[in-house]
Amino acid sequence: MVFDPMDFSENPAVYFTLNVFFHAGTLSSSDESVTGKIMKASGALLETLTTAINNLTVSNYDHGLNGLEFVDNGQLYFSVGSFTNGGRVDPRLTKLNNKENFLSASINVAYVFHPDFDGSIKWSAPGNMIAKGIDVFGVGTRNAYGLMLLSNGKLYATDNGPNTGFGSMANGCKGEFIASQKRDDKFLLIKQGRYYGHPNHKRAAFFNDTRQCIWVPLETPSYSNYTAPLMIGMGSSRNGIIEFHSNHFERQLRGYVIIGRYRSTPSLNLIILNPDGTDVVPESQTILPMGIGANSLDITQAPNGFIAKISYSSNELALLIPNKKAVNETTVHTVFPKGGLNGGGNILSIYGINFVKSPTIEVGGRNCPFVTAVSTRKQIDCVFYVSSMNSVHF
Repeated sequence: MVFDPMDFSENPAVYFTLNVFFHAGTLSSSDESVTGKIMKASGALLETLTTAINNLTVSNYDHGLNGLEFVDNGQLYFSVGSFTNGGRVDPRLTKLNNKENFLSASINVAYVFHPDFDGSIKWSAPGNMIAKGIDVFGVGTRNAYGLMLLSNGKLYATDNGPNTGFGSMANGCKGEFIASQKRDDKFLLIKQGRYYGHPNHKRAAFFNDTRQCIWVPLETPSYSNYTAPLMIGMGSSRNGIIEFHSNHFERQLRGYVIIGRYRSTPSLNLIILNPDGTDVVPESQTILPMGIGANSLDITQAPNGFIAKISYSSNELALLIPNKKAVNETTVHTVFPKGGLNGGGNILSIYGINFVKSPTIEVGGRNCPFVTAVSTRKQIDCVFYVSSMNSVHF
């Protein structure tokens, strides 16, 4: 779920994904499993629902539409999970339409604010997509659950690895394959046109792109057209992802990328990226065991800097709240959001303690005119008028 970045009203709209799994081959006339949607909820109570994109394809099992992320110019990125384990249909499931689809196993972009955008996808034989303003962006992601735009302007994803016993791995455009293999999850830097290793024969044929016919093992990334992950070795079922940008926890987590795990024994992966965001600093990799939030599919950072873990199986929300030392001086904990729209006019909410009644606020050496202060003296709002917030580190 993501907020509409163009909606500056008191009750901004949100976009979210809707999946219908285990549909047992509920297909369109073009033999596509069109049970996925991206919805928009608006109104004071989010009571008004409209369909932003429909007829999106969803696996019969549990891979669907997951990560959603807006960038500053209003483009909406979304991930579509794979229909197979390694690019080849599991022979036990041939009646349930498990061949890869034109959009499956990829990161896609929708230009939802363009005047010519049309989210009513149509499919024509042999399964080609007809849509205005929806494009495939990065390909070969098996099940990219978490999708995140970092403050460095780059897009990252967590991608679930394959398992044994759920279908073999494609190894060529003519139906070649190797036995099914289990591999670790990936942490990926997503770039346009890159191939991340999960085959899709339908898309390979459509684009005449033979690299998408071959499953690439992680430990031997010698395939010339393959983009290797920034990190593996995280363990299985790594999903939710955030960039921590708060001063909480004695600033020890500031700047870390935090990845959650869907397991009964909860933990978080903590990593630091190099200055240009193209690699992981090896000595930064830490696994933090957590006593709460088991089976957390997603994690998020609240505006005040707390970390929330959403537990799917137990219907729980676990909050990681820092033990803060008592201080008497003005202290800033978090500035929210971490970025905003080009052109300025973005409202910043500054969270902390002991704020004065009429503060002077500067961001990156530029004035941010004061708007309101909460009576508890723990939050200030101001409006930032620079041309872009991306270049400013809060």
